[in-house]
Amino acid sequence: MDGYGDYVFVTSVVLVFVGLSDMGTTTIGVRESSAKKEKTSTFFSNILGIRFLLSLFLWGCFNILNLILPQFIGLRQAAFLASSVIIFLVLKTTSEAILQTFLRLDLVSLLDAIYALVFLLLLSPFVFFFKLTSVSWLMIFWSLASLFTGIIGLIIASKYFSFKISLSKKEMIEIAKESFPLGMYLLVYSVYDRGIDSFVLKSFVGSEAVGFYGLAYKIHGNLILGAAFLMNSLFPLISEARQKLVVVKKTFEKSFTVLFLTGLSILLFGFLLSPLIIKIIAGETFYSSAIALKILLGATLFSYLNHLTGYFLVALGEQKSLLRISFAGLIFNLFLNLIFIPKFSFLAAAVITVFTEIVIFILTYNFLRKKFFLSYSFKILVENIKMIFKNKLEYFNKL
Repeated sequence: MDGYGDYVFVTSVVLVFVGLSDMGTTTIGVRESSAKKEKTSTFFSNILGIRFLLSLFLWGCFNILNLILPQFIGLRQAAFLASSVIIFLVLKTTSEAILQTFLRLDLVSLLDAIYALVFLLLLSPFVFFFKLTSVSWLMIFWSLASLFTGIIGLIIASKYFSFKISLSKKEMIEIAKESFPLGMYLLVYSVYDRGIDSFVLKSFVGSEAVGFYGLAYKIHGNLILGAAFLMNSLFPLISEARQKLVVVKKTFEKSFTVLFLTGLSILLFGFLLSPLIIKIIAGETFYSSAIALKILLGATLFSYLNHLTGYFLVALGEQKSLLRISFAGLIFNLFLNLIFIPKFSFLAAAVITVFTEIVIFILTYNFLRKKFFLSYSFKILVENIKMIFKNKLEYFNKL
């Protein structure tokens, strides 16, 4: 139990640094390249250069923290091994951004599948034949899977883009001006999405609580991949059509319907099946994770809707507003976690996650409604449900 909690803690902190190494550059690259295809090469050559420099700097920062923070006692070797992921994932995520620009989400999904498969293939023999299950070995396999998938990503994406590292001062300043607010948002999001819960639990309760909560949160994280996939698919199209507000409005309404219905279905079915899911994945010793998962399914529903509002804000050039809203969510999340986690452990973390997602949705939705007149109603829901059943294959084509 403690071992799994340690694994969750280390990977959660590393992924915060991975998010910071991006600084929103790949998302801005997709947005700008979708609207200006002729500048794709310029954008991503500079993005690759920026990200490599950032990842090297952040690798050093992470390992300094690894040496001085008491939370890493007993985990310093594992954390050092995991830190290479900060650099290796630059290749994978930049490749995925290029494929997204050219609407090859099938290849993005292929890369994710390769990533998971390589990790599993590396892990399985050591678990079943050599009985090696230490956190350090898991970090080695994670790093190798990241590096291998990054190389494969470069090979696949090279069909659409000639890879080179560039550091043009003019282009870097242009990219930085657009990406910095988004990068700070992604950092804030990573902190309250992956970092705060595990860090506070580790500090005040212990690794066992991190393990119970981490399993439930991992399932929640996988369940929201559907929202990410849909919005990644639509993001280049929204960016290209951002001056056509009629198209943007229709896309918003149709996306809202799909995401709301999917999130609601996951909430209802997941609530009934949570004990069975946890039992199949981890066994009866993790029964407490089923309670946390039931709570987190409420966050899953609102996370689906927050993917919608977040991607639309970025596509419409409102990443600064998104940053302000997410920062408010971070303060809200941190304040409640520090008060309630020491008293109620990981169940408090789950409840607070739900309320954080609700607060962010209310703020982002109201901003889009007031500034861009993007709204939703029960009438639109009914109309779009009818459209789905009538012309499901043409649902997003008729905008």
